[in-house]
Amino acid sequence: MNSWEVSDAFWSKVEPLIPRARRDSNQEYQRRRGAGRKPLEARRGEERRGEERRGIAVRQGYKARRWIVEVAHSWFNRFRKLLVRFEKTHAAYEALLQLAACVIIYRKLAFI
Repeated sequence: MNSWEVSDAFWSKVEPLIPRARRDSNQEYQRRRGAGRKPLEARRGEERRGEERRGIAVRQGYKARRWIVEVAHSWFNRFRKLLVRFEKTHAAYEALLQLAACVIIYRKLAFI
C-alpha cells in the first residue's frame, strides 16, 4: 500500500464523520440575491485596494505601506553582489544569501 492510499478499515471509520450536503440533488436551487461571497475585512496593518491611493490624494505626507516581503527584498537588493548571480554553485550563492541575512539582522540589532 502506498503512503497516500487509505485502507478500507480506516475509511469505514472516517466516512461517517464526513458531513453530508443538506441539499436535495434532484431539486433545482435559485441563488438568493446578496447571498454570495462577502468581501473580506482588512487585517490589522493592511488596507484594502484603493484606500492607499485615496490616502495619498487626501493626506499630505502619506506614505504607502509595503508588504513585509517587499521590505525584505529591498534589504537584500542593497547587496549588489546578490543582484546578478555570478556564482556557479548553488552552495556559494546560498552562503552569500545567509551572510547578507546575518548582516541585515546585525544592523537591525545594532539600533536596539
